[in-house]
Amino acid sequence: PFHKRMLEIIQTNPGIVPKKLSVMLDRSQTDISYHLSELTRSGFLDKRKKGRHNHYYINSELLELLSV
Repeated sequence: PFHKRMLEIIQTNPGIVPKKLSVMLDRSQTDISYHLSELTRSGFLDKRKKGRHNHYYINSELLELLSV
């Protein structure tokens, strides 16, 4: 359920950074980073580095496969 909530927030806020996500979900940045790593490793998210920050996006290819 927590991963689903995270994915919903990222889908409506593409390019979100972990700090903003931790504020929205009222969780520590360490906790958020752990879950983001899990979701990225599982293929649900794309991580893009811009400057010093990582920005997270829903993996659109995976969404297309799941919606078929």
